[in-house]
Amino acid sequence: MRKFFLFFALSLAAAVAAVNPDKTLLIVDGEPITVGEFQYIYGKNNSDDVLDRKALNEYKDMFIDFKLKVAEAQRQGLDTTMSFITELQGYRDQLARPYLTSTYARDSLLQQAYQRRLVDLDVWHIAIKAPADAAPEDTLVAYNKIWEAYKRIKGSAEVVQGKGKQRNVRHYNAPKPFELVADQLSDDPSVKENHGHIGWVGVFQMYYIFENVCYNTPVGEISEPFRSPYGYHIVRIAGKRQDPGEFHIAHIMLVTPRAHEDDSAADKAQIDSLDQVAKQRIDSLYQRLNAGDKFEDLVQKYSDDKSSAYRGGDLGLVGTGVIPEFEKALIELPEGKEFTAPVRSRYGWHILRLLKHRNWGSFKEERKTIAERLERSDRQAFITKFFADSLRNIYAMQGNDSVTDKMLIDRYKSELETRFPEFRNIIREYHDGILLFDISSREVWDKATQDTLGLKAFFEQHKNDYRWQNKHFKGRMIYCKDKQTLKLAQTMAKNAPIDSLESYLMSRLNDSILYVRVHKVLVDVEDSAQAGYDMLQKTVFKKTLADGAKYLGKTANDNRGHYSAEGYPFVIVVGKVVNNPEAYTDMRGPVTNDYQNYLEKAWIERLRKEHSWYLDQHVWDSLTK
Repeated sequence: MRKFFLFFALSLAAAVAAVNPDKTLLIVDGEPITVGEFQYIYGKNNSDDVLDRKALNEYKDMFIDFKLKVAEAQRQGLDTTMSFITELQGYRDQLARPYLTSTYARDSLLQQAYQRRLVDLDVWHIAIKAPADAAPEDTLVAYNKIWEAYKRIKGSAEVVQGKGKQRNVRHYNAPKPFELVADQLSDDPSVKENHGHIGWVGVFQMYYIFENVCYNTPVGEISEPFRSPYGYHIVRIAGKRQDPGEFHIAHIMLVTPRAHEDDSAADKAQIDSLDQVAKQRIDSLYQRLNAGDKFEDLVQKYSDDKSSAYRGGDLGLVGTGVIPEFEKALIELPEGKEFTAPVRSRYGWHILRLLKHRNWGSFKEERKTIAERLERSDRQAFITKFFADSLRNIYAMQGNDSVTDKMLIDRYKSELETRFPEFRNIIREYHDGILLFDISSREVWDKATQDTLGLKAFFEQHKNDYRWQNKHFKGRMIYCKDKQTLKLAQTMAKNAPIDSLESYLMSRLNDSILYVRVHKVLVDVEDSAQAGYDMLQKTVFKKTLADGAKYLGKTANDNRGHYSAEGYPFVIVVGKVVNNPEAYTDMRGPVTNDYQNYLEKAWIERLRKEHSWYLDQHVWDSLTK
């Protein structure tokens, strides 16, 4: 967020007495500014109860100047530019977010997520594909299919119509194993490998509708079919356990190919052979670890995971549901043991090193992390829905389906300044702050840094105000690429004026290759900590320094250091010793700052003449009673 040059950064030791905040304190170009606005700005940085009328009066003048600058920015149309509108709208959208949510719903979801974080579920799953935008006839087919799966799993009785004595015979279908029905009907692509068994999962690892059904289904039970944005589902909860927390791990990995059902017998045999070779290698590495070899050395030499090898195999944090084989091996790792035995995953063979294990802390300790996950999850839609439903009560829109949730939220968002004074104040703060920054840049800061003629004239008028305590060496350091360039530069430097030396050398000695580089130097002859001092000590300062004399020194040694340009070892120093600054560029910082203050003062004097303004002295006096 932009760092504004805001008026409110001022701090004074004073207090403003309680006065009706709706009273008009100041009028600028016909626009009233209330006591409440002044109190808000003043109170941002003043909490002391000591009354200082002098300081308060100074603050009054700065407040008037601040409002005049904002008025000038508006007069110049800065508040109508697309950049201003976009920037302010961006800040408003960001600041409005806390007002467009349900704190109750959010806090409830945080508590729920924390409780679920402590528990993992062993989940089986059947999915029938039916996207949210599917045609009604396709949705009906999917709906019937999921209920068919449910009936097969649960078992069902049905009446079979026949003839004669066999008419209306009641037939019972025995329950089928979940995995069998998953193989037969599920559209989940992974069913070929896992037969519907997802494994252990925890909070934030599923979309919220799915997670709710899982955590609300008792262990050993099967849920009824339910809808998600992706289709219809049935879940079976096979088990429940305490979540093991987070594991910080590193690994050695040997990649092996995976066999697929449609692979030929020969391919499967070859893959199996490669897997056996990898198994022998990983067993050998495990034996070496147990014999005392360093884990990091083996990672560097043998691990196929090059992306983690340079970090010693570090994979960061892993938890429930990431790689089930890792999870099982880490949970079963004996207390005090650092390495797991070789572990087979879908990616290959691994040896895991446990760097750190962390169990979940209290709700207070975990709240920030959970809140961050919640912000990125689909739970936000439920918070928004809860908030929109509350707005229906506020606007008496219950049952009016023609008014969408978005319409309600947009209306409420547009009313924030009216409903919440603190929001109105901070938006005005940003509004005025952006304008103040832009108008100050245009009228003062840019002029102070870019107006070279003005800076030069200002320096000449106030030259006696700028003095150094010590003499300074002013000149150029000429860095040469080779000895031939050094000789040419020496000859040229003897006759060329210092101020034009850089362009003179650069134009004559450089072509597609930079043979010479020139750096300006201005060094206090008594300050050995300055960059370039060492070089000047060797070439200039060892001589008796005469004011105004021109010096030409050189060194043919490789003087690379903090003052030297890499690859340019031959250095010539050209310059002179001066008692005080000769130009504003010799003290650019202080001169620019003073010139900026000069422009600011002149600008304020103009604003007070060009704009109409009126301070109600009676109201002002009442502030300090």
